[in-house]
Amino acid sequence: MSEAALKALRIFPAKRKIAAMNIPSQQLDDAAIQSLADHGADLLKNFHDEYEKDHTGRKTEFCRGHVAEWKHLLDFIYGSCVTDIIVQAALQKSGLPVPETGKLSEAGQGYEGVGSGGTDRLH
Repeated sequence: MSEAALKALRIFPAKRKIAAMNIPSQQLDDAAIQSLADHGADLLKNFHDEYEKDHTGRKTEFCRGHVAEWKHLLDFIYGSCVTDIIVQAALQKSGLPVPETGKLSEAGQGYEGVGSGGTDRLH
């Protein structure tokens, strides 16, 4: 392996783990939680608008990525308990299910994987 490749491995370790920040929910007031939920509801609406036009389109996948990124970022910053509160508020506001974060199903009509759980899966 070249010296440059070894240096890159030291700078960008492949399996570096970053611990969640876990900001306690007490530091989030109701307005902050509502603002985060409103943003999530908008992301869900954008995804579902694109999904209705084309289940497998690039714009649909792009919007699905925004929803997944939003959830992962909330989980990283606030932890899973606070994330669940915010996501549930977004679900209630939008009335729309959260898309799965896995790959597109073979039939091309839904997604496989984990992410939304329970009855709010999109198939």
